[in-house]
Amino acid sequence: MLTVSNQIDFLKERNVGFEVIDEEEASKYLTNNTYFFKLKSYLKNYQTDAQNNSKKSEYIESEFAHLQELSKLDYALSRLVLELASNVEHAMKVQFNQHIMNPISDIDVDELANTLLSSKTIRPLQNPYTESLYNSCNPNFHVWELWELLGFNDQINLYSAFQAKADIGDIATRNERNSLLFVTRMIRNAAAHGSCLLANVRQKAPSLANNKGSDHLIMREAMQMCEKKIYQKNRAKNLQIQLDTLIVHNFAAVLVSHLQFVQSQAVIEYGSTKVDTFITRVQKHQQGYYGHSGNHHITRNKHINNTLNAIIELCQGYKQQAAKYSQIPSIR
Repeated sequence: MLTVSNQIDFLKERNVGFEVIDEEEASKYLTNNTYFFKLKSYLKNYQTDAQNNSKKSEYIESEFAHLQELSKLDYALSRLVLELASNVEHAMKVQFNQHIMNPISDIDVDELANTLLSSKTIRPLQNPYTESLYNSCNPNFHVWELWELLGFNDQINLYSAFQAKADIGDIATRNERNSLLFVTRMIRNAAAHGSCLLANVRQKAPSLANNKGSDHLIMREAMQMCEKKIYQKNRAKNLQIQLDTLIVHNFAAVLVSHLQFVQSQAVIEYGSTKVDTFITRVQKHQQGYYGHSGNHHITRNKHINNTLNAIIELCQGYKQQAAKYSQIPSIR
C-alpha cells in the first residue's frame, strides 16, 4: 500500500535507476499505465545468483525503463500467445469435425462426450453469446454444441478420448499431441489472466523441476522447427539451454502446435506476419537495455538477453517452416 513516491523509493533501494526515464515520467507510468506489484515482479530477473542462497536482497543495477520495457514486451507476447493458441483450439475442433463427417468407426460421439462429462455440470456461465444455445440443448448436448460451451481443457480431453476410442494413430503420437495441447492451454490461460510471462525468465518448466533434463518432445520439435541439432548438455547452444526454462519451453509449444494443428494456409501466413511484427518489437530496445551496445561491452542482463534471443530464434524458425507450407499437411 505504498504511494507512488514510496514505490519509486522502493525501486531505488533495489538498484533501479531513473536516468533513461526520470522520476516524474515514472510516476505517471505507475499511476496511469500499470500497477506497482506487476512492474515490481520483473525485478526477479535482476536478483543476483547469490540471493538464491541468502535472505539478503541483492539486485543487479537496472533502469526503470528496463522494467517498463519488460512489461510492454510481456503484453506483446501475451497477445501473440492468445491469438496463436486460439487458432490451435479452432484447428483442433476442425479436425475433430473431419472425423465426425468421415466416420472411421461406429463410435457414438455424443455418448462418448456425455460419458466423459457425466461428473461435470455444464453451465452457461452467464454468457449471452452461448446462453440461447445452452438453453436449447440442455441436457442433451451434441459434440458440436459442446465445442461452443466447454473450456479448452475439456475439449482437449474429449478429443483425446475420441482418438483413443477410434484408435487414431499410435499411442505415442496421441500422447505427444496431447502434451503439446496441454502446454499450449497452460500458457494461453496464463496470458488470458494477465500473468507476467517474463517475470522470472530463469524459472524452470514444471516438468523439468526434478532436474532430469528437458521435456524431450517440445525440445525435439522446437529444435527441428528451427532446423537445429540437439547436443549433449556441455555442448548445447543458447536455444537448447533456454528451452529448459518455463517461458521459452511453453512459447515453443505454442509455435509447434500452430504448425502441427492448423491446416489453413491463410492462417499460417497470418501467424507468420504476427510473429514477424513481434520479432521487430522485441529487438527495438533489446541490445540497449539487456544486451550490449556502444561503450557497454558487458551484457547488461544475460538472463533476459538470452531469453529474448531464444524467443526470437523460435519465431524465426516458425517463419521459416511456415514459408515452406505450400499445402498444409495433416497432423502427423
